[in-house]
Amino acid sequence: MEGIKNEQGKERRIRVGVTILIILCVIIVLGTIWQYPKYLRAPFAKYGQDIGLWKSQLEADAEKIAAMKETDTDGDGLTDYDETYLYGTSPYLADTDSDGFSDKEEIASGNDPNCAAGKICPKSEEGAAKTEPTATPPTEGEELGGLLAGTATAEEVRTALRQAGVDEATLASLDDQTLLELYNETLKEAGGGTTGGTTNTNSALPTNVNASEMTPEQLREILRQAGVDEATLKSVDDATLMKIFQETIQKKQTQ
Repeated sequence: MEGIKNEQGKERRIRVGVTILIILCVIIVLGTIWQYPKYLRAPFAKYGQDIGLWKSQLEADAEKIAAMKETDTDGDGLTDYDETYLYGTSPYLADTDSDGFSDKEEIASGNDPNCAAGKICPKSEEGAAKTEPTATPPTEGEELGGLLAGTATAEEVRTALRQAGVDEATLASLDDQTLLELYNETLKEAGGGTTGGTTNTNSALPTNVNASEMTPEQLREILRQAGVDEATLKSVDDATLMKIFQETIQKKQTQ
């Protein structure tokens, strides 16, 4: 029984690996057919730039927050962090509402440090605690570019495989780590992960053929020229191959 399970697991890994390879090759083929070299390059640069900016912002925010938790600029006994994000008081004024009592004294006595004693103050956003800053995650941008660049997340790979027809049982049998390992191995074998790949499909391009009207055999020939071996091509039937191809076309046209 254990042997059967291992064999089934192996078959699923192979099936997923083949599907990833086909998706990657189809993306490369599309970039050649439409003669958009920059389509294959620009998204990688933008994606990498976005990630870099996001990472830098996160690091800057983390440093800022850490410093605020250790600083009491106005000397009222409350850290700048607490005043800014917990109480909504000024970190530069020991007595934010200027009523003669420090912010810390008012908080300790249960009074509003943003409302002077004897006054009735409506609740307002101005006196509300602010939300701790967080960097905005980069947009997915070019999903197909992410797959080729080797920067796709486990969820993005699952989505691509799901759209390519891989069943949920197969996807569920692979945890994120295993899926990403398989994805990276396949990407390396396909020559992806860089913007300077050497794959050349120009010689395989049929003349005067619209990509949306391409036949399975024409697509197979292009994939052969792209380096996909016969065993891999034979493991995917025409319907599945064209499904992956058409869905990839649709994704590109909507971007």
